[in-house]
Amino acid sequence: MALRDVELVEDEPERPDVPDGEPPARSWLRRHPAVVTAVAAVLVLVVGTAVVLDALARRQLAARAEALRAVPGVLREVDPALPVVTSVSRSWDASGPLPEAVQAELYAAVAGDVAVIGSTGGPWGETTDGVVVGVDVRTGEERWRTPVPPPPGEALEGSASLWCAGPDDDAMTGRVVPTAAGTPVGCTAQWYRVAQVGEEYSRSVVSALELDPEDGSVRSRLDLGEAAAVQRTADGWVVANRTDVIAVERLATDGTPRWRTDLTPSPTESPFAWMTARDGRLLLTFDRDAWVLDPEDGTVLAAHPDVGTSPASLLPGGAVVLADPDAAASTTLYPPDGPPVSLGEEALVPLGVDDGSLGTVVLTSSGVGRRDRLPVARDDDALRTTLRRPDGRTLWRATDVDAHSALVVDGTLVLLGPTHLAVVDGDDGEVRWRVALPHRSGQAQLLTDGAVLLVGAGRALDAWTFDGAAAWSAHVRDDGDGVELRPGASAPTPTPTGRGRASSSEEYVGWFPTRLGRLAVLVSSSAAQREHVLVVGRTAAG
Repeated sequence: MALRDVELVEDEPERPDVPDGEPPARSWLRRHPAVVTAVAAVLVLVVGTAVVLDALARRQLAARAEALRAVPGVLREVDPALPVVTSVSRSWDASGPLPEAVQAELYAAVAGDVAVIGSTGGPWGETTDGVVVGVDVRTGEERWRTPVPPPPGEALEGSASLWCAGPDDDAMTGRVVPTAAGTPVGCTAQWYRVAQVGEEYSRSVVSALELDPEDGSVRSRLDLGEAAAVQRTADGWVVANRTDVIAVERLATDGTPRWRTDLTPSPTESPFAWMTARDGRLLLTFDRDAWVLDPEDGTVLAAHPDVGTSPASLLPGGAVVLADPDAAASTTLYPPDGPPVSLGEEALVPLGVDDGSLGTVVLTSSGVGRRDRLPVARDDDALRTTLRRPDGRTLWRATDVDAHSALVVDGTLVLLGPTHLAVVDGDDGEVRWRVALPHRSGQAQLLTDGAVLLVGAGRALDAWTFDGAAAWSAHVRDDGDGVELRPGASAPTPTPTGRGRASSSEEYVGWFPTRLGRLAVLVSSSAAQREHVLVVGRTAAG
């Protein structure tokens, strides 16, 4: 049989009637429009819901940040671009104080739209006159100027030192509480007498003034002579001075005596005293002695002789914390009622912001005394942070975090330690999140504008969201004889050991809120003998 070539042909299945080159899936979708419509509707719904939820979350965060900015110590909104509205660079031997517009940012009492500052009347040592200046908060322009000459008949040396404060300003934390327009501002002026032969200390004389912030007119002036400490009250002044006893007097603004209390001090030659008031109590320290008085009638509520007062703190609710630098377990909490409570090796942690969500609390930590060192091993329980009530009752103690600075926000505590930033639950101390700092924080400051947490460590500034996500970073760098603030190119990358340039022993760098709520940085270099101040803000008014 002869062989033949045979061609095998495979029958092709029927294909839908589709245009050449059209994928089958697309054809199927074209033939089922109802399904396509349903899927599209679901996708639109999902995307729309995500957009709505994202917008709602953003609005909630913005509302939360705005509410926080009403709390003393919280910054105005910080633009990550960090536009600088004020920049001053000068040598240490520059004559005269900082420009008054800068002083208004840094040191002022605020009443309405006027920032009130006290300053020298000219270059250092060239005049004994002082001056009080009113600066427009919105424009930075001078509104008025009131000279403050020294008391007559005094042989003085050097320049006047003036300090102004509103009635609600908090001397313990440095927070400024703006008051309504026209609320009187109190200023104290201090001069030093020419030292006499054999005197160990130069004696000072003090005047207390009350001024109208609208026009700078002096409502009252009291020349107090030698006054070791002066504290303003709602209707006058409390003045403490020492002879054989410590005489504490409350005077009306016109000098009328309200009361006098004499206190017996421990033997000392020191003439230095310190006084502050809060929540209806007055704390007076004199060398190693401390007293708590009722400012209404001068009654001594508590006396703490020879306990050490470095430092001394009067807390909300009336508790007092005193530290003895010469003792091992140096810090003691003295509740307004009840026995003292030793804090052992822990020390008081200042609350830079407190929104009141935890009530009145006392925060202490082992990290306060170790802010320049890395954490030590924890087998000896050296790493501790404790939250207490003002009566000393412990609410909780955490042995896995420490802090030298803290904020109270929305029922949580934001803790800044030497190497970490953490947020812990205010009810039980449980750590919600913790991040390693990208820079050593030995001299760091913890701030917030309500939207992000800011850690200024040396020349570096790093920002985190309130859920612990890195946000942005920036740094200060030299620029000729000055410095400039440069936003970072990327968000910080936390590492356990830290990175970046740290502030050297020859340089101090401080980040802080100004009296007008803006972010500022101060760089002071002993090597260059120069100081620099940068203030961040959108506009002079913003």
